Amino acid sequence: MNLDECRKAVESALKDFSYVGENWGERYYLGKNKLTSALNNWPEDNKGFVDFWHAQAEWSRKAFGPDNVRGPAGPLKHLKKEVDETLANPTDLEEYVDCLFLVCDATRRAGFSPEQLLQVAFAKLEKNKARVWPPTSTDEPVEHVRES
Repeated sequence: MNLDECRKAVESALKDFSYVGENWGERYYLGKNKLTSALNNWPEDNKGFVDFWHAQAEWSRKAFGPDNVRGPAGPLKHLKKEVDETLANPTDLEEYVDCLFLVCDATRRAGFSPEQLLQVAFAKLEKNKARVWPPTSTDEPVEHVRES
C-alpha cells in the first residue's frame, strides 16, 4: 500500500465522522451520536492500535515463541535490517509496517503494554515540541540542540 492508498483508506474509514478537535495530541471525531477518540475508542468497524498490538502479539508468539523465552533483542536486531530495506524503498508502506511489527514485538517482549508505549510516545512528543531544532535543508538526520 503506498502513501496515497493509505490516505484514502483513512479518509474512507472516517467519512462518517466529523473532526471535532485535539487534546494533548489525541484527535476526536463526532459520529453516530458519540464522541470518538482516534487513539482509544476506535469505531467498531475499524481496528485500533491496541487491537493490532494484540493480534500481532498472538501471531508472533505462535511463530517465534513466548515472551518469557524470547526477549526484545531478536526483534530489535531484525529492525535494523528492516530500516535499511525501508531506506532503500521509502515509498513502500509495507516496509514501514515491517518496522512497526518489530517495534511492537520488541516492546511487548521487554514487558511493556500498548498503553504504556502510547503514553510514553505522547510524553516524548511533548518533550520534542519543547526542544530547539536547527533548520533543515537536506534529507539527513536532524538532532535537537543540546543544552550545555
